[in-house]
Formats: sequence, structure tokens, C-alpha cells
Amino acid sequence: VLATCGDSFLGGEDFDAAIVAHWAGKLEQDGVDLAELGVRLRVREAAERAKIALSSQPAVVEDLFHLAECKGRPYHFQGALTRSQLTRMSEPLINRTLGSCKEALSLAGLEPGQVDDVVLIGGMSRMPAVQAAVERFFGRQPAKGIHPEEAVSAGAAMCGYVLGGGKGSQVLVDVLPHTLGVVSLGRARPILQRGTRLPARRSETYTTSNDNQTNVRIRVVQGESEKPDENTLLGSFEVADLPPKPRGEVSLRIEFLVNSNGLLEVSATDSSTGKRHAVNVSEVIRGDTANSQILSVAS
Repeated sequence: VLATCGDSFLGGEDFDAAIVAHWAGKLEQDGVDLAELGVRLRVREAAERAKIALSSQPAVVEDLFHLAECKGRPYHFQGALTRSQLTRMSEPLINRTLGSCKEALSLAGLEPGQVDDVVLIGGMSRMPAVQAAVERFFGRQPAKGIHPEEAVSAGAAMCGYVLGGGKGSQVLVDVLPHTLGVVSLGRARPILQRGTRLPARRSETYTTSNDNQTNVRIRVVQGESEKPDENTLLGSFEVADLPPKPRGEVSLRIEFLVNSNGLLEVSATDSSTGKRHAVNVSEVIRGDTANSQILSVAS
């Protein structure tokens, strides 16, 4: 793996939502309340069916019988949609996908023409507009020999077999998909940068920021922003019983270790006593850190 990049907030449901928004004007004009749970669920389900159908046919009509009561009478909705309409309304979503492609290529130091094959994964890759956009961007047709809904599970099974000691020539050398770091003085400080080959180990030294400080809470974050709130808080843990000294005289070596399975271990070692605190991200304490003292970067 040379680079990993993606949009965690983009998926098939966003395309469904675009169809619902397209139908919403007619529904609201007819007095249908889309905020009603039963109505909203049926319309979203119809939008998903229409989206799937339009991958193989040019137009579709979804009939929703007795969707709601309007003026004391049953209301039936016909949701009509063409493939060209879906393509137009999906353009911003598809462009977001291509943005991730551009970023991944940049991280890998490649141009689109240097990619040997393009593999489309997931149900949305069946959409003709997605396939056409990918072909335009990479200058080649996507590979057709891999089942888009089975590829991830098949790959996971192969990796699991090798990692479990199975005999085989295929070894996955992965990279870190997101930067990992800690929060210090109101900023997210990176320790392991995204794109780092796994397994990876790196440490940074921090000092206490207050006089006679005997404990710190280490907040572990994932993301690319300097602003902690714009990143994902993976967890936090407490380092206690530090010697009470003037600020800056007690230092902690914070070490991040990500193994070949992608599991993160964070440790903090008191330089004066050698005492080490370690925690796996799956076991970190999640709680309120508003009143905890923080670390400062050692000069």
C-alpha cells in the first residue's frame, strides 16, 4: 500500500438523500409531512430502490400506496426519476469521491496514468455515472473481474489467513491512513504521520506545563487538523504520581506503536523514574477531560 485516503462521511445514503430531496418538493406541496417517521422511512427505501434500478434501466417510477393521510383521504405517491436526473443531482457527491482519488495519488507521488488497474468496490460503484467519472479521471476503464460487494470480505479473509500463520506468498504492507497524535496546549500535535508504513513506532518528549503538577491526562487524537475538535478523539488515559517539580522539569516520553494489524498502543514513560504507563486504544478511558492538566512540548 502506497497511500490510503477516503471520505468517511460519504456513502450510498447520501445518494438516497439526494433523491429524497428531489421528491420532497412534490410531497410538501401535497401536504405530506416528511418528518413523520413512517413516511420518511418509506420514501428513503423507495429512493434506494430507484437508485439501484437506475443502474440497469434509464427511468423508474416508485409507487408508494397509502403513504399518508391528506385531508382525510389516503395519499398515494408516484416517485418518477430518470438516470440523467440522478446523474445531475449526484455530481457533487461523485466529485467528492474524485477528490479522495486525487489526494491518494498525491500522497503516493503518482499521476493517474501511472495506475495499472482501478478496482471499484461497494454497491455505489455499480452506478454508471460513477464508472464514467472514474474512467475519465484515470483514463482507463475500471477492472470488471472483481465482485464489488465481496471484494472487501475476500481481501480480509486473505489477510487474516496470512496474519494467522497461513502459508502464502501474499503479504500486505499497509500504511497509516490518518495522522495520530496527542493534544498539547490546545493543539493537536502529530506523532505518527499518515502514510507511514506499518508497523511503525515513534516517540516525542513532552514536559509538564504547571508547577508541582503530579498528573496529566493524555488525549489521543486521529486527524490532520491542528484543532483538536476537528479530529477524532480515540481516547485518553491518566498518568499519575509524577514528582512535584517546577513546570518543565518533569518530562514524559510519549510513544505510539501501530502493529501490522493496525492496532495502536500508546505509552508514556516518566524520564525521572522510568515508570511506564501503556494502554491499547481499545482499552483507553473515555471521559471528561475539561478539568485535566495538559502537557507542553519539550524544547
